[in-house]
Amino acid sequence: MLPPSTPSEALPELVAEINITPLTDVFLVLLIIFMVSSSAMVDAAHHEQLQVSLPSAGASKQGEVGGGSLVVGVSADGTLVVDGQSLPQPQLMPLLEAAHRRAPHSVVIVDADGSVAHRHVVAVMDAIKVAGFTTVAIGA
Repeated sequence: MLPPSTPSEALPELVAEINITPLTDVFLVLLIIFMVSSSAMVDAAHHEQLQVSLPSAGASKQGEVGGGSLVVGVSADGTLVVDGQSLPQPQLMPLLEAAHRRAPHSVVIVDADGSVAHRHVVAVMDAIKVAGFTTVAIGA
């Protein structure tokens, strides 16, 4: 086969490019929708328009966690109880650090009374994390 003699007889070149502008537009629209809806949900939660009913743990079984566990309890009045012994808040961190040195892979179970403020439970869980424990369970 002979090559074409004039440029007008040349075959048209193939266009091998992908236009991603429509794809980018779709992603940006989805991002904006997500940002607006998530901020609206957070605002609704702050204004108590979003009613949350926390689930109960009816399927939990006692004794699921093995022997390598430490139980930290928070009573209704805010008293901390570690393995059955009451202790003040400032003594929690040294006790947790000592327990972590003895058994670094043990599970820490947080047993909190249902009427305890959430911030108290979060403070206890934060102390557990700072002490170095990686596995924390919530008692039910």
